[in-house]
Amino acid sequence: MIFDLLLQKKDSGRLVTHGQLYNYVKEARKQLSYETFGIHLRHLQTNGLLGNTKKGYFLKEKAYFLQRHKILEFNRPNRIFLDPVESEEVEKRLKMLFIVSYFGLQRSFYPLQSKEEFEEFLARYNLHENDLRVFEEYDIETKGSLKHIKNFFPVSGIFEIQIVEETADKISYGYYLPGFGVADLVKALDRRTMEFYYVDFERSDLQEEIDMLLAQRLLEEVGGLINKKRYRFPEPLQLVLGKCKNLNDDILSVMLGIFECHRGPNEAEKKWLEFFYGNIEDTLQEFRHSRKYKKGKKKKSIHDIKQSMISVHGNFENLIDSLNSSANTKYRTFVHVLLEYIYPAFMRKSFSSGVLYYGL
Repeated sequence: MIFDLLLQKKDSGRLVTHGQLYNYVKEARKQLSYETFGIHLRHLQTNGLLGNTKKGYFLKEKAYFLQRHKILEFNRPNRIFLDPVESEEVEKRLKMLFIVSYFGLQRSFYPLQSKEEFEEFLARYNLHENDLRVFEEYDIETKGSLKHIKNFFPVSGIFEIQIVEETADKISYGYYLPGFGVADLVKALDRRTMEFYYVDFERSDLQEEIDMLLAQRLLEEVGGLINKKRYRFPEPLQLVLGKCKNLNDDILSVMLGIFECHRGPNEAEKKWLEFFYGNIEDTLQEFRHSRKYKKGKKKKSIHDIKQSMISVHGNFENLIDSLNSSANTKYRTFVHVLLEYIYPAFMRKSFSSGVLYYGL
């Protein structure tokens, strides 16, 4: 209700006084103590949603961002992962935001099944293999097999060809496309090994999230592709979101080390895991079994975990500092919203000192 009134007043540019807010909310709720109202206001201010001057109150940029993405709830981000979900629809929209932000960073590779299919692909652009120019060439060894990789400059300014030679008779072909499409996001989730693979959604849910990010200029459409809508984050934002994803991975690694070697998760930690990875009960059961047989290794493991926790917090602080650069200030609100879930307050407090609740 507080949000409703402040959103109504936004276009007029007028601030809302304390008395106006109180009377508006009291009239809607019929019964509201002055003390309870004051607690609500302080809650919104503490969570960065509400600001005030001597003339009155106003919504801050964070509140508008959450409202535009349909993830504005009164309790967020208070006691994240402990307060009950206020709206299943809001919860789904929040996960759509993460899915696009995480899996929209990966370049999309499309394999070609044969030499003939590769030649047909080139012919569509009036090209031959001899027309391709190599920009990088290197060897890698995987499972005892040596592969020679050739990456070529973009074809028609868009497609980046790759040829992988294992033997004279075993050569594979494929190409990369810039940015991502909805199909690429679905493909990433179908691997069922990453964050949010468990979320039920329609393609239209992902498209709606993409459209909202486009409207705020947090995404841009990739031009030059016929009948293929593709999108990408601006380069500075790509770098920052990549760091957010790496931070998420590092936190997970630390937490799993704790649960495997020392103890099980508390309520907040378990809900953090479930938010990103769904039902993890089977994994926790394996860890309970594992802890019985790793007692002799606990001391060393705990020391390593403490060092990793402090390192993770240092990376987080560097990420926050990077948001103050001129290239990143426009993305600050967006990234801070993600970080409230990736690295919630209860983790920041314990990781910064290398102490995770009881006994570690």
